[in-house]
Amino acid sequence: THPRDHLDLTSRSVIDTLPARGVMSAAEISRTLGLAPSEVIGCLALLELEGLVRRRDDGWCLVRRALVRGAPN
Repeated sequence: THPRDHLDLTSRSVIDTLPARGVMSAAEISRTLGLAPSEVIGCLALLELEGLVRRRDDGWCLVRRALVRGAPN
């Protein structure tokens, strides 16, 4: 199974909005998806605990394993 298979729709939308390379701020994700900033930050925190995203000084980025289809959990 893919690491993202168990995610709810909002979390999938958040992770799918992040660029394959580079970073995006929580505010940018919020604006893009039309979600409340607190909802996006909550999703990002959970995704970080799952090892799918990483917080950096300039925003959030995908962890490589989140990009690889069929990567082990």
